[in-house]
Amino acid sequence: MKRLNFSILVCAILGASAIQAAELAEIQARKEVKIGVRMSLYPFSKQNEDGSFEGFEVEFAKKLGNAILKDGGNVILVGVNAKQRIEKLQNGEIDIAVASLAKSPDREKLIDFSTPYFSYSDAVLTHKDNKISSLKDMKDEKILAVPGTTSYKFLNEQNFDVIDCKNAPDCFERLKAGEAKFYAQMNTQIAAFPLVDDNYVMGLRKLGSDHFISVGIPKNTPILKQFINDQIVKFSKDGMFKKAYDDVFEPYYRGTLDRKYFLLDGIYDMLF
Repeated sequence: MKRLNFSILVCAILGASAIQAAELAEIQARKEVKIGVRMSLYPFSKQNEDGSFEGFEVEFAKKLGNAILKDGGNVILVGVNAKQRIEKLQNGEIDIAVASLAKSPDREKLIDFSTPYFSYSDAVLTHKDNKISSLKDMKDEKILAVPGTTSYKFLNEQNFDVIDCKNAPDCFERLKAGEAKFYAQMNTQIAAFPLVDDNYVMGLRKLGSDHFISVGIPKNTPILKQFINDQIVKFSKDGMFKKAYDDVFEPYYRGTLDRKYFLLDGIYDMLF
């Protein structure tokens, strides 16, 4: 029995070590890069019925993929949800993730992160009749949140009564159905719903600390990471993020969210 267990252990170790993250040269040699993007997080990214993707991060992912392949290969977009992003990076299903992935100490133990390209804070949506001014006003109430998101993690750490929901549309429908009094997620998601239904408002515009969205990169791929960092700065200087924001975010939010609070291109213009 001991020999059998030892054999199983050896096989497990060898199997785990066989999953190697692809470095830049390997990706370029196979002329294919697989990029994880969110399936239901518009205006960042969404998957249409025909399987195509659209959104702010989709345009960024395509441009980044073409830069990696020097416009000589196949950029494959792979749909992921919040819980799958890191797992798919670790097991090699995707080479990088452009999937609204916020950098955090816990996540840094599992994967690497690029220079950030976007910032956000979490917020709370509620019916306009619910008056809240701080976290303590929510303490004994149910709160909807999506597993794998920063708001979900924060609320659980603060011992709130959190109800799992699948994505932003699902959370909003369940909020309206009365399953919970509040729904927490990134402010870029929360801000859209009052435009659809003015019975709902951002009760709290900031939940926890600010977050910085980066490209998710597998561990032990320093050349790939440096290349992506350089491209983000280049794209910023070329006005790519501003154009993407003007083309996607501005029409979606109808001017309710100012780009200066989210895009980081001004910082890169000053530093580089």
